[in-house]
Order: sequence, then C-alpha cells, then structure tokens
Amino acid sequence: MPDPDAPVAPSISVVVTSYNSQDTIGDAVASVLAQTHLPEEIIVVDDGSTDKSLEVLAQFAGRITVVRQDNQGPSAARNAGIAAASGEWIAFLDGDDSWHPEKLALQLVAMDRFSDAAVIASDWTRAPFGTYAHDEPRIERVFASEIAVLNRYQTSTVLARRTVLDAAGGFDSALDSAEDWDLWLRVSKLKPGILIRLPLVFYRDNPQGVSKNLRRLALLAEVIMDREATHEYFSRSFVANLSAWHNQRFIVAALLNRDFEQAKELALRSKSRGSLANHVQAYLIYTQPFLLERLTRRARRLRRRAA
Repeated sequence: MPDPDAPVAPSISVVVTSYNSQDTIGDAVASVLAQTHLPEEIIVVDDGSTDKSLEVLAQFAGRITVVRQDNQGPSAARNAGIAAASGEWIAFLDGDDSWHPEKLALQLVAMDRFSDAAVIASDWTRAPFGTYAHDEPRIERVFASEIAVLNRYQTSTVLARRTVLDAAGGFDSALDSAEDWDLWLRVSKLKPGILIRLPLVFYRDNPQGVSKNLRRLALLAEVIMDREATHEYFSRSFVANLSAWHNQRFIVAALLNRDFEQAKELALRSKSRGSLANHVQAYLIYTQPFLLERLTRRARRLRRRAA
C-alpha cells in the first residue's frame, strides 16, 4: 500500500523534437517509454518532416501526443512542445538521440539533493551505455559564468524547471545553432543548475545538424557576447575576455576543420573582439587549457585504439 506521507514526485513532461528522423525517432521515443520512472506525458513535435517519421510515430499511438507544424527549426519546435506541456518540469530529447533507462530516476534523486536547481543535466556519450551502479553519481553545481565560457548542457540531457523556462522566455529562433547555449545562459542567471557526471544520453553526431555550421556559430557567439556587454550581470572585463576567447576557439575549430579561409576571416575580426590584453588573458585563462585538454583527450583515444 502506498505510503501517504511519502513525497510526491514532481510531474515531468518530455518534449521530443523530430525533423526527418525516421531512422532514429522510434528509438528516441522507445527510450522514454523504457524509463524506470515514467513521465506524465510525452509530446513529440514533428517540425515539418517530409520522410516517414509520422508513420514511425504511429506505432506509439495512445502513449504519446504528436504536435505537427511547418518546418520552423529547433527553437520553434521546442517552444511548441513547452507550450503544449503540463508538467512542472520539462525534459528535452532530440529525435536522433536516446536516453539511458535510469535517466529520469537519477535526475529525480539529484533534484531531492539540490532543490534550488533550475536545470538538471548530465553527461552524454557516443558509445553504448554501460551498466551503472546505484551509488549516487558525482554532481557539480553549474553557474552562469561557467555557461558563458562554454555550454555545459547538451539539450537532450536537460530536465528544466517549467517556471524558469517561462521566465527566461524560451528558445530564441533567431539564434538557431546556438539557441541552446543562449537559453541555458539566460536560465542560469535566474537559478543555478547541476550536472550529473554520468553519461545518461546516447548522442548521435549528425554531420548535417544545424549546430555544425561553424561560421554561423562564430557569428552567433559574437551576437551573444555583444548582448552580454550591454547587460550588467557580468563585469565588462570578464565579457571582453570571453569575447576574445570565443573568437580564438572558433579560429581553432576552423583550423582543425581545415577551413583556412574561415580561420583567416575570424583572425581579421579579432581586433573587434577585444584588446590585445583581452586576447592574451583569454589565451592564458581559456584557450591554452582548452587546447591541452583536447590534445590529452585525443592522445587517450589513440592509445585505446592502439591497445
């Protein structure tokens, strides 16, 4: 018999977004239905698919709600899902990703420990899930200053408080490609979040994805940094160093992609992204550790392959 004094878990709505995801949307929805803690509702927003995505979704009739709209991009699709949702918390899942069966259950445990969190996210993986022990995983608090340096939340890992999403204004379609970073930055200014250091999402790296356009991402990073320069949440010096850092990291990304023309364009724009002193500080504080971490990670992968 249920314990009448037991705390009632908050209601969770899952918003799954799909655009021409016929090969993966079935796995995505199935991973939500396989949760050890089932959500109250699953809303799938089909963003104008022209493939057989809707036929795949038909097998889940009665267990999900499908919202159809003309193709408008990821921000509009997620916002439509939020508008249709009734839960106190909103979990997001892109149609080409999938969840570990214990994702929501572990996030609820973390919610009990950090009751003030606006966002409860986790790590993600490109490899098959492992079997996890039931010990509490390591959890880190995440503040706005950290999100401003680099987005810490992959959207398919996020469970977010509905009231804070509404207060922040939702996803901004004008910033598609960087819309998730932008929203999590705005949300984190209202309330801190937490990150569960356990990979609870299987992320499929789609090379055609909207976030793969580095040129657009670099320009949007400038838009976001210019906006922050007009606000008073962060100090001017911090934002100036950040602006230089984001310029540098996209130069590095362009070079790694052998897009030397874009690297040249970004280098020429560097004068408008901070003073020489800002660029020196950005390199020492952010870029150098970033490069060392990436090189260490790559060397580790190469050693594993050689073993």
